[in-house]
Amino acid sequence: MQRLFRLAMALAALAAPVAAPAQESDLSPPSAATRQAFASGEVYRPVGLWARSSSERRCGVIRDFERNGERVSLQVQRLHPHTGAQFVLAGTDLQAREEVSAAFWPSAGLTTFTRVGSATIGERPGIYFAGDHLPSTVATGTGEIPAAQRVGYFVAEGSDGRSYVLETGPVHEALTAIDSCVEARLDALGIDLERHAAVSEPARIADIPAFTRELQRIYRDHPNREGRMWLRIGVDSGGRLVDCASSDDLMPVQLQRAVCAALGREGRLVPARDAAGEPMTDFFFQAIGFEWAGGNWPNADGTDPYR
Repeated sequence: MQRLFRLAMALAALAAPVAAPAQESDLSPPSAATRQAFASGEVYRPVGLWARSSSERRCGVIRDFERNGERVSLQVQRLHPHTGAQFVLAGTDLQAREEVSAAFWPSAGLTTFTRVGSATIGERPGIYFAGDHLPSTVATGTGEIPAAQRVGYFVAEGSDGRSYVLETGPVHEALTAIDSCVEARLDALGIDLERHAAVSEPARIADIPAFTRELQRIYRDHPNREGRMWLRIGVDSGGRLVDCASSDDLMPVQLQRAVCAALGREGRLVPARDAAGEPMTDFFFQAIGFEWAGGNWPNADGTDPYR
């Protein structure tokens, strides 16, 4: 018997690209193992400096750390300036699909990441997770030191209390290098962040219902992969797609590519307009939430309405 299903999908255009920051009530204190590592000094020490490590879609930095002959690598990737990040951690025994709590330290607490995937750095296996959890490189008050200059460690803990404490030192310079890289990529696309701040009409998808129907057809080829996809979508003054990139890899790359291809169809996008009302090259962020659910809803004649 053919399996029937339905797709519940949420589309929301965003003024900002990142998820809401974690509330302090959602944060947890370091585990006993982490506190012991701080007290004893048994932490992973840095080997060399941060090095640039960018991918086709995102800019990043990477650094190695060692303790008792064991090497752990931390990579931090970012799609857009001053937004959330994707973290890749290799050389630990932390596993994909287990909860991982992590944060640069000191901070208000560790964030628990429930969506953790498999990754590699070189030939070494590791994990990755993503969220709005980078210390700011910008001071929030007069005379205040930015959080990125105050941190000294990166902490990652498994659900059973296993702990990895990496002595990063301040990360202001490393995160600033990432932002410089992503700003240069925006410049290459013809996107000006200062002009973006003054748009009179933001770029957008022309026909949300039609686009939703196409996404429902695409999603049939990716069963049981639920989650949210964050996309930065660049649109030139003629309404053509010039950029389509995800802030993380938590959804399948093939699904991301299919969504971007759908966005690139003629007439799908409307360009932004500047303060004078003229069309301009710009970007917007789109969150797409995919939810797979059981149900029977064929057409009256028994056919699938999305085929």
